[in-house]
Amino acid sequence: MRCDNVDNNALVIWLPSNVDSQTSVGICSTSSDLPIERYCHHNGYLNGIWSNVDEEAKLVVCGSEKCPEEQFEHFYVQKNKILHKHLNKWPNVRVDQMAMPHDLCLLESGLLLTRKCIFDYHGNAAKWETQDFAHVKCLRDIEQSLVTYDLNNLYHETRGVATNITNMICSDIIEKLKNLLDKENTMRIASDLQISTNIMQIITMSDKDPAMVTQVLQVLNLLMNSDEQVVHTSNQVGTPKTLVSTVETYFDGMTNRIIPNSKCHQVPDGVRHDTGPFTSIFYINPSCANISGIAVYNSSAHGMPFVRYDMATGTHYRYLYLNQSVEELLQEPNMESAAYFPESLWSTLAGKPAVEALKISLYKNTNFFEDEHSNQTTPESHVLKISLPGYNDDLPDDLPVIFQSHSGERGEDIKCGRYNYMTWNANGVETFNELHRVLCKTRQLTHFGALLGLRKHREMIGNSVALTVMVEMTLEIISLVGCSLSLFGLLCIWLTALCCPEWRSQSSNKLLMHICFVLTLIMSYFIFINVPDFHRTFIDMNKIGYCIAEGAFLQYTILVLFVWMFFIAVLQFQRYVTVIGVERPKHFLCKYAVAAWGLPVVPTVLVIYFDSTSYMPYGDNNTICYPSGRSLYLAVLLPICLVIISNIGIFFYILCSVGVSLMRSKRVGSRKNSVVPLRLTILLFFLLGLAWGFGIVAHISNKMVFSICFCLTSTLQGFVLFLFFVVFDLNARTSWTKIWCIKSYNSLEESTTMWSAKFTNSRG
Repeated sequence: MRCDNVDNNALVIWLPSNVDSQTSVGICSTSSDLPIERYCHHNGYLNGIWSNVDEEAKLVVCGSEKCPEEQFEHFYVQKNKILHKHLNKWPNVRVDQMAMPHDLCLLESGLLLTRKCIFDYHGNAAKWETQDFAHVKCLRDIEQSLVTYDLNNLYHETRGVATNITNMICSDIIEKLKNLLDKENTMRIASDLQISTNIMQIITMSDKDPAMVTQVLQVLNLLMNSDEQVVHTSNQVGTPKTLVSTVETYFDGMTNRIIPNSKCHQVPDGVRHDTGPFTSIFYINPSCANISGIAVYNSSAHGMPFVRYDMATGTHYRYLYLNQSVEELLQEPNMESAAYFPESLWSTLAGKPAVEALKISLYKNTNFFEDEHSNQTTPESHVLKISLPGYNDDLPDDLPVIFQSHSGERGEDIKCGRYNYMTWNANGVETFNELHRVLCKTRQLTHFGALLGLRKHREMIGNSVALTVMVEMTLEIISLVGCSLSLFGLLCIWLTALCCPEWRSQSSNKLLMHICFVLTLIMSYFIFINVPDFHRTFIDMNKIGYCIAEGAFLQYTILVLFVWMFFIAVLQFQRYVTVIGVERPKHFLCKYAVAAWGLPVVPTVLVIYFDSTSYMPYGDNNTICYPSGRSLYLAVLLPICLVIISNIGIFFYILCSVGVSLMRSKRVGSRKNSVVPLRLTILLFFLLGLAWGFGIVAHISNKMVFSICFCLTSTLQGFVLFLFFVVFDLNARTSWTKIWCIKSYNSLEESTTMWSAKFTNSRG
């Protein structure tokens, strides 16, 4: 069994194909950049028919002219409203496509910066629309919580698999899209509608599985749940009409595949419906059980005979039969809208070879049906679309559509209207007023229908400000002050080591030098990235070589620091807990140094070799190059967490051991020794790196309070080491006193001996 040749608009010829097969030609849709496909299915008789194609779609020959990749400069408005000039680029796209730049560019209205590829008939080539981007300001560090960057990543992921997409991949992508759109505590903006629509275009053009209808409808309902201002803003680039056109083409194409005549035994009532809070789809085959339409009611209809209730969406509805009387339907209470095929009309259509089933779409959010030419004309009722896939002519008789109306009570002019994705008009529709009902009669099925009235909601602002840049200096100021204090303390430690040979010769202070060197590198880097524009001057995060160098340096130095802090924890455990019987091996410091500086090389090299792209910033809000994804968790967070957990255990064990020792010596009440546990706690907290635990918790919970605690404590590590190992250390003070006050050293030593003893007990 084969399908006959079909000539579509005298431009595309579909060659014969087997039933239940999918065929594509070398013609691509400009919206999805994918080949147009048609499905040949069984129509219940002895021949096959083709599925419909979108008559509104713009088509080009696949592989034809494209606009070339082009670089351009614009400004990014970053945190604290700092302007940064950025080099971006437009990707190569096909004629009539709207392109997004390589690096996402959000305008303050919530729209994306876009550019259209057009065809130059004089030059016979594709070219970009002429626009000046030199003064365009895109927002980067945005105050609002968005999913836009995640949606953009999903869009690029979808485009990457578009040519080899499968039903399983489609299902996975739609599930990810649903989760992003349904994410709590996020703000929906016009760009979210744009990007989601682009994803839906690729999915619906690629997938022809009827099982996906429910998932597509769920995504559509999430998008329909958008603020009125967001929808109005997105109308500037035609997103709402593109979205509705995309899903309607997909839903129409599924009609004869979901309930053909051959499946009436599987669906006894001949109806499959998928309902949602804003959009519902009803597939109906009147040949199965004489059902040919639906009626939708308000909540007062609860409990009425034959009225069904969908608890998940709060929709009250009932099925209408071929023999339904229009007069009786007009008298039914609590009805909001209804549409059905009368028996006289359906009996004429049922004999057509391509006609099997019909589809009725119910839209409750009328914001997506805005008139391009007049913002005064808007639907005041539900919007209905009745489709009869396979039938493209005018109907042989009138199709009744009924709406409830309250405008007549206010003396307003009301009329039935049709929507063609651009404007509302009353052409081809007759209006009959019946008390609180309006009966619309039409013989055209290609457009939407609704009851039109005057706009009653507030006027929308065309270029309203939806996004703002963060003006927040708290963490930056804390980090800069803390790092500056630490660098000051580390500098003093280095001067002490340089000027005081006796202090420098102690093995504990030799080990301290290694930690101070790592901390000096890290604190200098933190100041480097927190000074506005200083980091961007030297590091080009768009170049992978720069990012690998920066990210590998930061990864390596942090891992070195944690290895040293683990070794110090082991030494402190031996000092305070296992005091007797512990002999340090010869050259133990050299062995520790080799391990501390050598072990972190392994995970760093592995990330560079196997996953170097993970160093690139993830999302446009990241300001540093650092491992992300699996590399971040396995090569950075895992070893850090292991060290922190072990050091926490050692920390509490030491405190308990010291506390027990003081109790046994019966000196716990002594004022002289009561501060020993406190000083030891503070020293070990910073020396063992426990402050970094706040950073781990902040990363997991995304809570500002933990981020502040992390910045307050971790950046002061160098300064605290300076206090304990220089200021409170008798040997260090003695050495400095000899240098600065040689003549009066003896008298000063006598006056400070008692005060110094208070700060040396914690070091043994």
